Amino acid sequence: MSKKLAFIGCGNMGGAILDGILSTKLMKKEEILVCVQSDASLKRIKQEKDVDTTRDLQQVKEASMILLAVKPNRFEEVISEIKEIAKDKLIISVAAGITMDQISSYFDNETLKVIRVMPNTPACVQEAMSSLSVNSHVSDEEKEAVKSIFTSFGKVIEVKEKLIHAVIAMSGSSPAYVFMLLDAMIQKGMNYGLNKEQAYELASQAVLGSAKMVRDLKIDPDQLKKNVCSPNGTTIEAVQSFERDDFYEIIQRAMDACYHRSKEMSEN
Repeated sequence: MSKKLAFIGCGNMGGAILDGILSTKLMKKEEILVCVQSDASLKRIKQEKDVDTTRDLQQVKEASMILLAVKPNRFEEVISEIKEIAKDKLIISVAAGITMDQISSYFDNETLKVIRVMPNTPACVQEAMSSLSVNSHVSDEEKEAVKSIFTSFGKVIEVKEKLIHAVIAMSGSSPAYVFMLLDAMIQKGMNYGLNKEQAYELASQAVLGSAKMVRDLKIDPDQLKKNVCSPNGTTIEAVQSFERDDFYEIIQRAMDACYHRSKEMSEN
């Protein structure tokens, strides 16, 4: 059977993408090929996922789509090995800091079909937020096929590539911001006398529920904040403390730092 999709690299993100495809039965196992470097990874993926695996990059010629899931510093090396057999393929990249034009230049192919996707780490629990950008050589049918891959383990929005730095600051890197918030809450809860399990459950469910309210109710977050606050109550005391410490400015300065670093990586 010919392959629909070949993975080059299958670490944490590649594995999450593969899990999404398999769990939703978007493709048959026989339509997927995974190419990795080490024998240990080859054996593990074969045993856990029951898909075809190889160490031979030339085998990706069997697939119509190639997903590059290797570290950015290996892009040129990998592409140099497949450029002659993959010029007519649809190339999907999940790498930060490498533009679609750069990928086309590595292939020496100005008409290469490239889709750049920026998923985030909640992919590992099938709750990713991904952005999708396409170049002018990708058909609508091809775009929808790739979109279906990434909606198999989360949500997808389409953006122009120039907005990808904003996406990285908003969703690509932001799980780390939320983890810091949770960590601070959990530590303080344990200081108050809660055990670790109680603190984890209280903090994580509060953040999960709050995010679902913003997403599902479509109410402005500032209004939702006001709805929680009662005059002379407990919540308003915490909110006013945040305001005195410039909470909004702290978050937005961190996002600016992330945004500008993403731009620097693309320009180097």
